[in-house]
Amino acid sequence: MKDFKCFAENYLKYNYSSIIQELKNISMLHQETLTLLHYFSSKTKNFILEIGPYIGGSTLALASPRNEHEQMVLTIEPGGSYLNHPHLPSKNILSNLRQNILRYKQEKKVAIFQGYSYEENIISKIKKVVGPKTIDLLFIDADGDVGRDVSAFWDKLSNECILVLDDYFTSHSPEKQTLVQRWVNNEKINGKISELCVVKWGTWFGKINKTTQVI
Repeated sequence: MKDFKCFAENYLKYNYSSIIQELKNISMLHQETLTLLHYFSSKTKNFILEIGPYIGGSTLALASPRNEHEQMVLTIEPGGSYLNHPHLPSKNILSNLRQNILRYKQEKKVAIFQGYSYEENIISKIKKVVGPKTIDLLFIDADGDVGRDVSAFWDKLSNECILVLDDYFTSHSPEKQTLVQRWVNNEKINGKISELCVVKWGTWFGKINKTTQVI
């Protein structure tokens, strides 16, 4: 198996390190995380689902490797404003997200769903778009209730879907860290997920080990 942690740590040697460095300017994620999102996106054949893009740094890392004939990145964002953000304040999150996607000319690859991942209408819309295909990568950077989100889309996840969870380690939200770690640790014990690596600033990478049971 590829040593993904070592691969991420050497992101400056990645063939697409220049785009990763650019995207870091609109993302709170470390370059290691953006590199692995970009890499795993390039390996997927079907849909990617992102929950919590904020203004789009991670979205663009997921979208940029995919050519015009591949499936879209589906991203869920409620919008609003975040004027007190310590590094990337936004008066209009959805507007900034759309502007960044347009700036990088990725609008044909990204579908934005305004709302929350737990809303039935959002879940239904996502599943309708995915149709008979699968979600091959699920990235969650939201409120920490990752179990709820995995369960909501479980029937559409591929058998070895790449699962990426931010805030596995975080200093700014201990409550979120507790939620994410508790779920990860429980499901690792149950054999429902396996860990690939944890990279700088606390983003967890793993895989779904799908069975007939629902998490």
